[in-house]
Amino acid sequence: MIIKAGRNLYPEEVEEVVSHIPSIRKGCIIAFGVSDPNTGTEKLIVVAETYDLSKEKQQSIRADVIEKMAISLGIPPDVVVLVPPRTVPKTSSGKLQRSACKHAYMKGKLTHARLPAKLQIAKLALLSFVKKSFSWLKIFGKLIYTLYVGILGLLIIPIMWFCVVLLPNNIAIPIIRFCARNLFRLSGCPITLVGQLNLKNNSPMIYVANHASYIDSLLLIGILPKQVTFIGKQELLKTPFLRTFIKKLGFITVDRMDFAKSLQNKDVIENAVKQGHSIVIFPEGTFTYATGLRPFKLGAFTIANETQTPICPIAIQGTRTILRGDNKLAKPGKIKVTIGKPIYPKRKDWDEIIRLHSLTRVEIAKHCGEPVIDVIAAGPVVDRE
Repeated sequence: MIIKAGRNLYPEEVEEVVSHIPSIRKGCIIAFGVSDPNTGTEKLIVVAETYDLSKEKQQSIRADVIEKMAISLGIPPDVVVLVPPRTVPKTSSGKLQRSACKHAYMKGKLTHARLPAKLQIAKLALLSFVKKSFSWLKIFGKLIYTLYVGILGLLIIPIMWFCVVLLPNNIAIPIIRFCARNLFRLSGCPITLVGQLNLKNNSPMIYVANHASYIDSLLLIGILPKQVTFIGKQELLKTPFLRTFIKKLGFITVDRMDFAKSLQNKDVIENAVKQGHSIVIFPEGTFTYATGLRPFKLGAFTIANETQTPICPIAIQGTRTILRGDNKLAKPGKIKVTIGKPIYPKRKDWDEIIRLHSLTRVEIAKHCGEPVIDVIAAGPVVDRE
C-alpha cells in the first residue's frame, strides 16, 4: 500500500495505468512509496523499462506518465525513473519484486553507472544478436544430428525389414530387438532400464506405457520380451513399409473411430491374451508437443479385468525431449524406462477396472518425469499408435 496525500494507492493500480503508455514495456513497471519526512507522507515512485534511451524521448515519456496518472488517478508521481530493459527485478517465474526494486532505488543502484544511450543501444543489439545466433546454432546442431540419425536408420532399418520378410519370427524378432537397442545406443541416446526383473514373468501380461514420442514403440520393441504383441491404430496399415512389419509380426490394429468395430477389436485382443500372448497398449491413445501425462482410456484395464490378466506399468522418461510431437528435428538425450511390478486383478466388476486404472496411472506418474494432466483442452493433437 502506498499512502500519498491522504490516499491509499495500490501499486498494481498505478502500474496498470502506466502500462498503457506505448513506449513503456508492459509487465516491466513497479510503483512503490518512499517516506518523505518533510511532508509526513510518501513520495510516489514509478520505475519503468523502455527501449527509448535518448534524453529527449525520455523527457516526453516522463511527461506522458505524469499526465496519464494525473488524469486517471488524480495524483501525479513524484519521481519517474526510466531504465533499460531487464533492469526491473523479477523472480525466476517472472513476478515483480517491488521490495528489491525499492531497495535498489534507495541505494542508487537503478541508475548508477549507466552506460551512455548509444552504448546501451549497442549492448542491446549485441545481446539480441548473440541470442539469435545461439538459437540458429541450436537449430543447425539439431539438423546435423537428425541427418546423422537418418543415415543410421537407412543402414539399420532395412536390415530389420529384410529379417521380417525373409526369416521366421523366432529368428527375426531377436535380430530386430538387437537392432532397435543399438539404434538408440549409436544415436547417443543411452537407455537406463529400472525394474528389469519384472519382465521375467512368463505368463501373459498387459504392458501399459505412457506415450510421449514417435520413438516409444521402437524403444519398447528393443526392451520387452520377444513374444509381446503391440496394439496400433488401423491407419498404420496404409504405409506399405509398416504394413509388412505389422502383419508379419502379428501386431493387432484397431479402428478407434468405429464403435461397432471397436467392440470387435476388443474381442480380438482378449482372444490374443487368452491364447497366451502378452500385449502392449498406450492408454493415452495420443501424444502432443506439450509435456504431461494425459488421461488414460479404460480399454486396457477392461481387458485385464475380463481376462484376469495382470497389468505391468511402464514409465518412459526422456523420449519427448528427443523428438517432440510433430517437430521433425531431433536431439540426443538420456532415456529412462521404469518397469513396475505387475498389478493383478482381484475380481470381475467395474470397481476393479477403476482400481487397475488408478494404480497403473499413479505408478507411471511417479516415474515418467512429467506432470499429470487431468483435463485435456481442445486443440490439435498428434496421433500415433
